[in-house]
Amino acid sequence: MYEAGKVGLRSPRPQVVPPTRDQLEAALAADFRFSPVAQVTLDRNGCIRRINVAAAVLLKGEPAQLTDIPFIAFVDKAHCRIFLDHVGEATRATKKVCTQLTLAGTTRAISPVELQSTAGIDTITGRAFCRTAIIAVATARSTAPNGLTNHASRYQDWFELFPDAAILEIGGRIISANASALRLLGAESAEQIEGREILEVTHPDSYPSLRDRLSRLPEGKSESTGIEEKFIRLDGREIIVNIVLKSVDFGGVYATLVAARDVTKERQTEQSLVVAKDLSAQILANNSIATAILSAETGRFSEANEIFCRLVARPEKQVIGESLSVIQLVGPGGSEGEFQSADSLIDRREYEARLTRPDGSVLEVLVSAKPVLSGQERSLLLMIQDLTDLRRLRKDVIAISEEEQRRFSRDLHDSHCQDLTAIAFFAETIAAGLAARDEDAAKQIRMLVDMVQKSVENVHALAAGLDSQQIQESGLGVALKDLASRVGRRFGLACTAKVDRKIDYRISAQAVHLYRIAQEAVSNAARHSQARGLTLELQRDGDSGVLRVKDDGVGFFIEKKPNGLGLRTMQYRASVIKGTLKIDSKPGSGTVVICSFPLSDERERGEGLLVKSDR
Repeated sequence: MYEAGKVGLRSPRPQVVPPTRDQLEAALAADFRFSPVAQVTLDRNGCIRRINVAAAVLLKGEPAQLTDIPFIAFVDKAHCRIFLDHVGEATRATKKVCTQLTLAGTTRAISPVELQSTAGIDTITGRAFCRTAIIAVATARSTAPNGLTNHASRYQDWFELFPDAAILEIGGRIISANASALRLLGAESAEQIEGREILEVTHPDSYPSLRDRLSRLPEGKSESTGIEEKFIRLDGREIIVNIVLKSVDFGGVYATLVAARDVTKERQTEQSLVVAKDLSAQILANNSIATAILSAETGRFSEANEIFCRLVARPEKQVIGESLSVIQLVGPGGSEGEFQSADSLIDRREYEARLTRPDGSVLEVLVSAKPVLSGQERSLLLMIQDLTDLRRLRKDVIAISEEEQRRFSRDLHDSHCQDLTAIAFFAETIAAGLAARDEDAAKQIRMLVDMVQKSVENVHALAAGLDSQQIQESGLGVALKDLASRVGRRFGLACTAKVDRKIDYRISAQAVHLYRIAQEAVSNAARHSQARGLTLELQRDGDSGVLRVKDDGVGFFIEKKPNGLGLRTMQYRASVIKGTLKIDSKPGSGTVVICSFPLSDERERGEGLLVKSDR
């Protein structure tokens, strides 16, 4: 314990004089929150309206759980009448009312207690209440000469039950510490802490602040709010603690109660959140894609980069704090309300949509959303890309590709086919000249002529497949039938084409894309499916057209099939003509490739496939 007269942080204290009973009770009841005396506030019906930690420990509960519980539930049955009379008298009396009774066996009370109640009026509700201290009779009536030791002992008992670290210091030296304080400072026993100066466990950065707070704390008062300081554990690790100081009167000698709570992890988390938020802001600022953060809780924008604001044609102040509907996104289905809230984005990762800007202009955009944490808030990372330039570029790439294929087709036809034909002609001439002298040699040369002629046919077929000129000259239907015929001859398959005559096969970008899709699907089936038969169909289904390529091959598991270049190309071509591509296959059941696409009307005669009149 503390030895008076030793030099501490402040001036030496006077010799400790054991306090009187009245001084002891006054010290114990000086503060409701930190008092080691069990205290409750009761309404006129005897229900608990407020309770401190010491009383909650006595009644074996948590303060929040005990609020609004009738106090009579904790009174021995034989003394319930006495308690009710006490409450009635206390709420009417003008001075303190004291009553002795016994608490129930479910509490921690091991002896009779004295209820010391003082009446009051709630200034808000105007109702009567009484503030009641629960004093063990043996302690309240104690006349032991060493009253201070008893008082400190009671404080020590309360320390052990206090949830936060509690340290008592007098004259700058620690005289007592509870178990939470030992854990906080990394001590194995109280002997490692008691007797040390309080600044020995204080970080140098906090010396001036804590010294000033200790010296300026009014006697008998407590701080209303805590202030963060730094402590140094015995193992040398720095920790951040929130400290509240209270001056406690020991019969004229004031000790300081230091209540400390470790907030190191909280501050580290906050710092990490600040760093993450700064990083998020940098990513948003430096991202070349229009990016914004949308709160999943409120459904409103919390951040947006400059590119996002430019894309939606709205200043930042018209975006931040607004809901998703402010940017007027319309989904692929055309529904105005399809993407008007954060919830509508949660189950989606990427989709195409139309963005309407304030000036009425409409952009085709690609929208992607990903769940993220912004600080501690669930949010969505929203990215929007303008597809206008991308689609124009893709169309240019396709046009260039088609032109290159036509050029390659002409080169094959005009150069290689003619060269092979010339070789076959000269070989036939040589065979004719040898026939009279060496019949066997002539037969071998004619076999070579047959091989060259087959090569010529294959090159012709390859050139025809590369060139879309046939579609321009005779239409998509004829081109598909020729494709089926060439594949059948080349691979030895029973390959047929069925074309709906209600469709007018005019040349268009749509027709070229459909032909390329059929070409890729037929080629894959002929090369890999081990099929004996293959059917190619082009049919009308209402306002839509359907291209179907079906084989009777070995099939495969869709989920195990790699997403190769050919499949991706077919999917892209289907999307260009605003269609969809579906593949249905099972092992042993063959494979069906289905492309559904919209048919054009009479006003779009130059843009797509047209539907013939039924008349």
